[in-house]
Amino acid sequence: MLEKGLTVEIRGKKLFLAFTTATLAEIVNKFGGVGEMLSAFMGPASDPGDTDEIKAEKKIARKNAQYTNLKETPWLIALLANEGAYLLAEDGKAQELVTPDWVARMPSPQFNAMHDEAVRAIAIGLEMEHVTEQEGKATDAYLQEIEAKNAVGAGV
Repeated sequence: MLEKGLTVEIRGKKLFLAFTTATLAEIVNKFGGVGEMLSAFMGPASDPGDTDEIKAEKKIARKNAQYTNLKETPWLIALLANEGAYLLAEDGKAQELVTPDWVARMPSPQFNAMHDEAVRAIAIGLEMEHVTEQEGKATDAYLQEIEAKNAVGAGV
C-alpha cells in the first residue's frame, strides 16, 4: 500500500518522503509538534509595533532559528525518507535508509528546496494540501505560513 507523500531527488538518489503517525510521533518527541518545529525553524516574525529591544531579541531568535533549521532539516528529511522507504518496501523492511549526515551533504542550493519539500510532504500527510484558485497549483497552509514569515522577516 502506497501512502501519501512525494518523491524528491538528493545527490542523484530518488527518495519518497512520507509523513505518517510514526513520523509525527518523532516530531512531537523532538519539538512538541509540527507547529513548534516550524517555529523553531523560522523564529519569531517581526511586528511593526515592536520596540527596538524586542526587534533586537527577535533578530537574535531568528539567527538561532536559522541554525536550528540548518541542523535539523537533514534529520527531518532523513526521517521522512526512511518512512517512505519502509512504506515502499514489499517485505516491510527498508533496505536503503539514509542518515541525516548523508542528507546534510547535499549541495547548498538544494537545501532550501528540500526543506520546502519536507514541509510539503508533511502537509500532504496531514491532508492540508489544497489548490489555489488563482494559480491552479497545489500549495499548503504550512508553506504559506513560512512564506509569510519570510516576507515579514525580509521586510517585504
